[in-house]
Amino acid sequence: MERQVDELTEKEIQCLIADYPWLLNLDYENIPELKNKGMEYLLTGNKRADLILRDRKSGRPVIVEFKAVPFYRENIGQILEYRARVLNEYSSENSILKKIFQQQICSPVLILIVPTCTCEARLACNLAGIEIYEYNKIAPKILDPEKKKTLDEFASEMKADIIPFTAERCEYVDKIYDRIQKLMSEEGLLAGWENYEAPKGEYFTNISHMFINKWLFKKNDISIGILENVFVDLKQIVIEYYSNSLNSLYKFKEEYQTLKLQPEIKKNIVQDNYYGCCWSSIINKKDFMNDIENTVRPFIHNYVTVMDKLKLKVL
Repeated sequence: MERQVDELTEKEIQCLIADYPWLLNLDYENIPELKNKGMEYLLTGNKRADLILRDRKSGRPVIVEFKAVPFYRENIGQILEYRARVLNEYSSENSILKKIFQQQICSPVLILIVPTCTCEARLACNLAGIEIYEYNKIAPKILDPEKKKTLDEFASEMKADIIPFTAERCEYVDKIYDRIQKLMSEEGLLAGWENYEAPKGEYFTNISHMFINKWLFKKNDISIGILENVFVDLKQIVIEYYSNSLNSLYKFKEEYQTLKLQPEIKKNIVQDNYYGCCWSSIINKKDFMNDIENTVRPFIHNYVTVMDKLKLKVL
């Protein structure tokens, strides 16, 4: 039976985020030097911050304040006070936060986690440089014992992943993209490649390039997607033929199977009302990483072969 929101305690939500900080942001992590996973950190004036995390990408401290009741305006003043107290630690020679964050201690990320808040409250927080999260809908489901078990498994997979979840992860992805781009050039298909473009604005860069998520032949009626199966199975890479046109993709699939091309694709075509439709093949990530070029090459060859048979232009 699903738990009611008012049954949740502030401590439960606090422990949940301390155990799985990536629920807020995939770049947020616990700080080994802090006791109790960074919970109840004692600031000056005998004030306690509910949770201190670190943004592994920027190196900034993340101050998290939890509330068991809906947002009220005094919450803004409280977390701004905690920011000031953290900034004061920069002048303290004995501050553990100063030793951990160095100059980055001067630019902490501020986060409020509340059951609910209004649009006006969210705007007020954003204008004050505070991120606000509501947990009334999702937290009861996450705290279900079976869901917690799933989170534990996912956390274990993250630690054991062949591409580490560290500040260097984007560099790994870049190197993978470089190899695929070189392959496209060798095949004379560089027109089907598009360089990565970071989204505009600092709040959209947190996870945008952490994962393999490459789109080839983007301008064509049918294209190729290469992506990590992050929220299904981290051990998998998905290579898919994608189209906005279900009819075009069915024709592609029929021709592919008629030609008996390898690798054989066993996944059925899946249609999504927003993203279009795709026909996917699942690859073991370890196998993919061991031989990227020879894993991707046959999919590209088959793509060109089928597109030629269907008399569809390959850009």
